[in-house]
Amino acid sequence: TYYVPKALYNVLIIPTQSGAVLTDVLYDCYSVKNVQFAGNVKTISSYAFRLEHYTPSSMPFNVTLPSTLTTIESNAFLSRNDLTAIEFPSLLEEIGDHAFYGISSLRSVMIDSRGALGYVGRDAFSATPWYSTYTGVIALGKVVIGISEEYCRKATYYEIPADKFRSCSVIAPYAFAGNTVLQKITLSDTVSQVGENAFAGCTALKTFIFKQYVSTSARKLGATVLDGCSALFDLTICEDIDLDLLFASGVPASLRTLRIDNSSRSNTIVAVNESGFSASSLAATSVSSLYIGDGFVEIGEEAFRNATSLTYLSVAESVKTVAASAFNGCDSLTEAVGFAGLVTVAENAFDGCSALTSFAFPSGLNEIGDFAFRNCSFASFAAPASLTVIGESAFDGCSLLKEATLSASVISVGDRAFRGCDLSSLEIPSSVVFLKEENDFVGEEMLAGNNYFKSLTLSSGVTAARLFDSVVPTTFVRVAVKNCALTDDQFNGLTTIMTATLQNVTAIGDRAFYGCNQLQTIVIPATVTSIGESAFEGCSSLNSCQIDTAGTVLTEVKKKAFKNCSSLKFVVFPETIATGDWTELFYGCAALVTTNVPSAIKEIGESAYYGCEKLVSLRMHNNVETIGAFA
Repeated sequence: TYYVPKALYNVLIIPTQSGAVLTDVLYDCYSVKNVQFAGNVKTISSYAFRLEHYTPSSMPFNVTLPSTLTTIESNAFLSRNDLTAIEFPSLLEEIGDHAFYGISSLRSVMIDSRGALGYVGRDAFSATPWYSTYTGVIALGKVVIGISEEYCRKATYYEIPADKFRSCSVIAPYAFAGNTVLQKITLSDTVSQVGENAFAGCTALKTFIFKQYVSTSARKLGATVLDGCSALFDLTICEDIDLDLLFASGVPASLRTLRIDNSSRSNTIVAVNESGFSASSLAATSVSSLYIGDGFVEIGEEAFRNATSLTYLSVAESVKTVAASAFNGCDSLTEAVGFAGLVTVAENAFDGCSALTSFAFPSGLNEIGDFAFRNCSFASFAAPASLTVIGESAFDGCSLLKEATLSASVISVGDRAFRGCDLSSLEIPSSVVFLKEENDFVGEEMLAGNNYFKSLTLSSGVTAARLFDSVVPTTFVRVAVKNCALTDDQFNGLTTIMTATLQNVTAIGDRAFYGCNQLQTIVIPATVTSIGESAFEGCSSLNSCQIDTAGTVLTEVKKKAFKNCSSLKFVVFPETIATGDWTELFYGCAALVTTNVPSAIKEIGESAYYGCEKLVSLRMHNNVETIGAFA
């Protein structure tokens, strides 16, 4: 029970020592028509002027708010239906929930647009004539508190473009909540605060764009801003916005496109940002398209790992690094575009992206890390001119990879780099280093599991067998070596090789083609200076060995060089040979018909021509001094 004075018209309110006008101070005082304030008033408390049980007269309620006022609490003027106009002082900072709700007479609200107002609570002015007749986006100073129904009906494509927010910095809580018409909203770059549930329940909203470029410290984002936006399809957010925070019950199933804008000018998108952004939240969504905007330098470790619904990725030119496991396990990703400024793809970056059929390797790319593209579905790979490192198992398991081109800049190709691919040929440039400190071999089994591999071109002395595992494909029939020396054992034991092409080769090492029993022909170029011991031993199908004598620099032939070449018919040595060991040189060459001994050779070694059953022409000079046993 309380007493309501019936003849009280004018009131002077003196605040408390703290500057507050107390709660219920003029509650249901329907006869009061003029209110003034004395002292340093800072706060008008809840329900201070509320009318609940009485209907006021038609005479307007006049209140002049003090210039010192900073806060109007919730329900302060609730249903004060004789209030027709209100002007807020420039120092006012906050208006609480329902502060002027339901005032059927309120038609004029004034505030200095340069004032301090930064917060307007839920439904603070709803159900008032001023609010319901407002045209367009409803703003109070710099605070957006809603939108007129008329605007929604007439808006082109039911859209609020960014220019409608240009003079505003704050979106009030629940400002657009429950709107069922708007389909697209773009916040301007002036907006720094968005209240809780500001756009909640906007069930027609398909596109929402945050465009915030103020510093992170000045930005405030309320909880569940987009909760219940069940039709949301395309969302642009800043990298320090927690995706989960926007929705109370999880990211809507309708969301397909996510665009990340670099608003705070941070260098890196990370899996869990200190400011709250959780890119890894995509793992539990239906987002299929991801756009990473300009300004980022790095996509951080595991940033989008296991985002299994992701099918399309676009990355701005500013990104230099894709860090370890950034897109690991994105097994639905089919297209990744952009990356024009990319320098480094770290280990496991796209590991397991089994649907990824292509990747535009940019001209400035320097390094591809270990397992970076393991189990992807590329059909081809061309190393850009800047690439120096291809890591271990970088393309391991890319079973559809049929073509690979290595540029002259590549220095290192890791173990099993192309294992399990479908390459038929590969040229390895001279720049590639296979032996590092302490003779550590790099590139072991790099071509293992390429079951239909046919042709290998080398410009270095790498031992070819080490590029495969224990099983060399039977289709591997051609080798080419250029601009280097064949090292010892380089093709030793490769029983599938049928053709070997040597170009500008300077030497043929010991056992270089030992046991290559399918090799049929060989042309030794004029650039070769020596033929090593057992260089062609056991090449039982070799029927032609042509030594280019025009301008030749061949000076040495070592023992057993052609031992057991049982199909070889003709060999003619140039007179440039200065030293040689004829021991078992043609041992077991049963088909040999014609050969010669250069004039510098003074000794025919033991068993030099043993078993040469068809030898009918052997030219030698008188300089021969010794013929060994069984020669």
